[in-house]
Amino acid sequence: MKKVKAVAIALLCSAVAFTQTDSLQNLSTVVVTGNKYETNERQSGKTITKITAEQLAQHQGKTVAEILNTVAGVHVDAANNHNGNNTSFYLRGGRRGQVLVLIDGIAVNDASDIDNAYDLRFLNTNNIESIEVLKGGAGSLYGSDAVSGVVNIILKKTISNELNGNGGVRLSTFGDVNPYINISSGYEKFKFHVGLNYLTSESFSAAKDTFRAAIVDSSLVTPNKGDFEKDKIEELNAMVKMSYSIDENWGINSMIMIDRFESGIDNGEFTDDENRVYQGTQQLYNLQPKYSYDNGSLKLNMTYHKIDRTDNNDTTEFVATAFKPSYTGGFLQSAFGSERYDSELQWKHDFASNITMVMGMGYEKLQSNSENTNYSFLTGGPTEQEYTRYSDNYTELYDPYVSFFASQNQLSVQAGVRANFHSKYGEHLTYSINPAINMPLNDNMDLKVYGNASTSFKAPSLYQLFNVSFGNSELEAEEAEEFEVGATLYYNDNLKVNVAYYNRNEVNKVGFDFSTFRYSNIDARSVTGVDVEANYQISKKFAMTYNYSTVNSTVETSLYRIPKVKYGFGVNIMPCEGLTTNLFYNYIGTRETPNFNTGGLTVMENYNLLNVSANYSKIYEDRVSLFVGINNLMDSDYVDVYGFTEKGRNATLGVNYKF
Repeated sequence: MKKVKAVAIALLCSAVAFTQTDSLQNLSTVVVTGNKYETNERQSGKTITKITAEQLAQHQGKTVAEILNTVAGVHVDAANNHNGNNTSFYLRGGRRGQVLVLIDGIAVNDASDIDNAYDLRFLNTNNIESIEVLKGGAGSLYGSDAVSGVVNIILKKTISNELNGNGGVRLSTFGDVNPYINISSGYEKFKFHVGLNYLTSESFSAAKDTFRAAIVDSSLVTPNKGDFEKDKIEELNAMVKMSYSIDENWGINSMIMIDRFESGIDNGEFTDDENRVYQGTQQLYNLQPKYSYDNGSLKLNMTYHKIDRTDNNDTTEFVATAFKPSYTGGFLQSAFGSERYDSELQWKHDFASNITMVMGMGYEKLQSNSENTNYSFLTGGPTEQEYTRYSDNYTELYDPYVSFFASQNQLSVQAGVRANFHSKYGEHLTYSINPAINMPLNDNMDLKVYGNASTSFKAPSLYQLFNVSFGNSELEAEEAEEFEVGATLYYNDNLKVNVAYYNRNEVNKVGFDFSTFRYSNIDARSVTGVDVEANYQISKKFAMTYNYSTVNSTVETSLYRIPKVKYGFGVNIMPCEGLTTNLFYNYIGTRETPNFNTGGLTVMENYNLLNVSANYSKIYEDRVSLFVGINNLMDSDYVDVYGFTEKGRNATLGVNYKF
């Protein structure tokens, strides 16, 4: 805590010392996630963090998980491990499936995942324009899964009919080779955008190659010899966006995304596996006809989203046993698939310049299937299929909603309600009310004070309900109530400081019951925390950022792997025209995780990461830019996920060409 206070005081002192009125960027950003339409952030009473295109450019070579890990209130477990490892996304102490992930406003949570969480490995920053993180319950606006917040991934799009775009390549000391290209153009009423990204990486071993000292009977374990093989990665991302303006009122937007991710993975903590491969494929098809008129719009959003994941584990190293002397090995294949059918009819209408209504009707069908098959290799004969476990299930949800936003002078209020009609859980009503008041303190300074009271509903995942081995069809739906109060200080368009306190009460929380080896409603809990974010554009050539978050829960086990304290700060300096340098420091606090070998807990100590980067853009008529970044500059030795390899010092070099 002393370190936190010291950093905060240093930042505030620096801010006072360097106060100027010059501004490189306007901190009053426009966001879309808070109300489902474009709103000036100063008018919103919600806590929203926007990662802009300029900020993404400072994080070249990082994954979406690593970038989100720098946001106050967010922790992404395994973000600093091998990029093939599955990550767990936590927002304000919420578990993986309590965060709704959107791509251009389209829900993409994976119905085949244990927690209905989205796999961030499908995303590549080369196709992303910006990211918005809405913190706090948003069930009345976005429906099920938006318990602790919403993450909206906003993709690049066409801005004119002229041919334009960018392309480049990125290399890293992990053996990354990452070419990419984005092309936009149009003709008269038709516009399109194409984004292609390919990545191949030698990477490193996912499992940590050290002796398993934590295991009680270490004599049963052969010490590792430092010869774990590298788990290679291959990634392909393709995106096509098209729009056609029929006339001044009617238009159609469409999008196709196809993403493929493949990585070598290991067999658990400290355990190498040379023949295990994870493969994931995502397909998304979206069509949006829209009618616009003077005071509003009416649009129909229709989406089909399919995810297939396969874990191929070749076990040919196993030896014959007395029970099966002809057994020489085997091949275990676990396949998981999900399909989402989403449609939403949305009507936005401005009753006046200061009163807006958004009304809609949503439909969601989630379907999943899973198949685990074990093949045995027989001496001198064909393979024998030992067993297959298969499940195929679905749920449906109809959810009409309405939301109003009104403002008068300095006061604004957003209020909404949604009725969730679930095929298994019947009707659940969620609401939110979100007042805010903007108070001018003097000619240069404003203070916004806001509050948010909301309820959320989350249906258990299809895996938790219907899995043959671990599912429980008698589960109750999770429900939550959240109260938030916050304040944002603005100084001109140069300084923004936001402080928010929240309290979320959850009931019917779903978890794994080790006494029955099935999922059950294990407990209720209360989660409290504080988020702090500050952005200060001190001058045209000097900017600073700071974030701090703390979280606590009445059920300590619900915070496994989540640090109770995180903070970070960044400095952006432009020493000369065209050259931008960035330094970012991140502190991740102590975490605990169950150790199933000892039956106790493993404590993962706090750690610090320091990243630096530079981007120079004044080459060949400002069309060519060069990027270099060094991550974990001090080569810190730390534990992100117990038993798995962390990223040591590494460098990224990139070149980009704009046309």
